[in-house]
Amino acid sequence: VRIDLLQDEAEQALYGLYLDVRPRVEDAARQGDPAGVLRLLGEMAGPLDEFFDSVLVMSDDETLRTNRLRLLLEIHALFLQVADLTRLVTQEE
Repeated sequence: VRIDLLQDEAEQALYGLYLDVRPRVEDAARQGDPAGVLRLLGEMAGPLDEFFDSVLVMSDDETLRTNRLRLLLEIHALFLQVADLTRLVTQEE
């Protein structure tokens, strides 16, 4: 992620939070504390909502789009510290 390309306040705030949360998530994961990891990741819910509400990820500007996607990929990697949530299976009632 290139910091100089973070134009919107919401993306700057999300990146700052990511930098704060990442080492704590990694520490909790090393300690085998998945509940702690999920709690920490939960701190990102509000800023992620704000990011998606106010930032056009798929910008026409390829450089901005790539940078925003990189930010989201780094956040996704944090979630993978616990589990690949896309692999959850739900039963339909």
